[in-house]
Amino acid sequence: MGYIIQEQQELLLIAPNPTTEKIKAIFFLEKNENIWFYIYDLQGKLLYNSDFEGKIGHNVSEFDLQSYPTGIYIFKLENSQKVEVKKFVKN
Repeated sequence: MGYIIQEQQELLLIAPNPTTEKIKAIFFLEKNENIWFYIYDLQGKLLYNSDFEGKIGHNVSEFDLQSYPTGIYIFKLENSQKVEVKKFVKN
């Protein structure tokens, strides 16, 4: 009998990427818990941080980037079990 082994899915998806105005952070939680969001520029300067009361299952948070200049940014999501980091492009 064969077994199917699933790799752990990534916690975080950023869409659309690249973007012109807004991004959505789409993520899955195994339990209700607080999440922390951070956005950095490529020099490591913290531009944005907030927390979010995440619910079990799929969650979506939207971020307005209209005031950000064109460039590459780092998005970090942190919860009690994991940290996920993604790059995104603002056109």
